[in-house]
Amino acid sequence: MVLSGMLNHEQIEAARFRSIILRNLRMFFDEKGYLEVDTPLLSPDVIPESSISFFTAPFHNEFLGDRDLYLVPSPEVFMKKLISWGSGNIYQISRCFRNEEQLGSLHNPEFTMLEWYTVESDCMESLNVMNELLHALSPFDTRGICREKPEVMTVAQACWRYAGFDLEKTQEPRELIQTALTLGLSVPPDVHTDTWEEIFHRIFLTFVEPELPKDRPCFLTEYPKQIDCLAKDIPGTPWKERWELYLGGWELANCYSEETERSRVESFYRRGYERVKHICETKGRNMPHVDGSFPGLFHQDFPPCSGTALGVDRLIMTLAGQKKIQGVILFPLSDIL
Repeated sequence: MVLSGMLNHEQIEAARFRSIILRNLRMFFDEKGYLEVDTPLLSPDVIPESSISFFTAPFHNEFLGDRDLYLVPSPEVFMKKLISWGSGNIYQISRCFRNEEQLGSLHNPEFTMLEWYTVESDCMESLNVMNELLHALSPFDTRGICREKPEVMTVAQACWRYAGFDLEKTQEPRELIQTALTLGLSVPPDVHTDTWEEIFHRIFLTFVEPELPKDRPCFLTEYPKQIDCLAKDIPGTPWKERWELYLGGWELANCYSEETERSRVESFYRRGYERVKHICETKGRNMPHVDGSFPGLFHQDFPPCSGTALGVDRLIMTLAGQKKIQGVILFPLSDIL
């Protein structure tokens, strides 16, 4: 459907509300002394992540020749380069792009992300910053969710409370598959025993996520190590230093104590490369160009830091009391195709 005519009153008011929230986001981080940065949307290479499909932009140049560039799925790579060069605390409100995104009430292939990094910090300190941000935005919250006391629970506690199983005792794929069957989920007979993460997500999305509090902010902490990401491990446990924020029932933000040990980053890169290579071979696609220099950022002087990514469109949707992001973004792809 191609939109025609002028903006209606609701769309104008939504644009005005969005402008107010963006202004207040910047004000919050500026007052805390974070440096706002503006990094490229086009990149010559990517971090290999099997869960993300990239938009490719053909680049033609008389002297450099033809090559593919990529619309960034997040500003992470460039922001970590700045941190490695000594930028200190930084934030960015950036357009991001993810291909093969479903078009729905919570998804648009082009979206806005707030990402910030705090040096000499961990994810729990960033949780406090997130709480302060919610408090700062509470005057604009039409449903009052941000004014309620947040609930903080581990992923294991949430699994026990809402699905009745002990996550710490289901660390092997066969154990988790049996838990899924006990809960009544159908598991394909050809499922492999190395798909712990896939089975966990099916259980979590079916039984846990829908039951999370919707009347107040909810932080889930200590995610399982089997969900591969660049968050630090919690020594002596099967968990990672990571949390996610749910607001109004929607996943809104994701935070890590960032992995800064070069050997671990290199290992993550190798695993991601092999997974992406397998997907490309299976689907007959070209392998994206991977930035092999990225692990080298994590030299001896790279500071401990925490990074948080927050979906701005979902945030504004929740504050405005909307149920679809289409109500708070202008020209969503679902409306202009």
